[in-house]
Amino acid sequence: MNKDIGGCGGSSSSSKDMIGNKGAGGSRIPKFLTSAYKIVDDPDTNSVVSWSFSGNSFIIWDHIKFTAEILPKFFKHNNLASFVYQLYYY
Repeated sequence: MNKDIGGCGGSSSSSKDMIGNKGAGGSRIPKFLTSAYKIVDDPDTNSVVSWSFSGNSFIIWDHIKFTAEILPKFFKHNNLASFVYQLYYY
């Protein structure tokens, strides 16, 4: 099962979920978004998750490896539903 994760609505986040990186407007970038970007942008994970052809969304090619191997490296869980929920939050 491939999961194409497309554009999601925006929302605010608490300061505890923010990191020191700043976006173009000077606002802090949430840690979740930075981690998600690192996961998708890493060429070593392209067989599991990668950018779509258009580059404005990403595809999870292997959800089993994604939840078992990749999510726990970046987050305190391996739950795909929680990951997708957070995407929709942002």
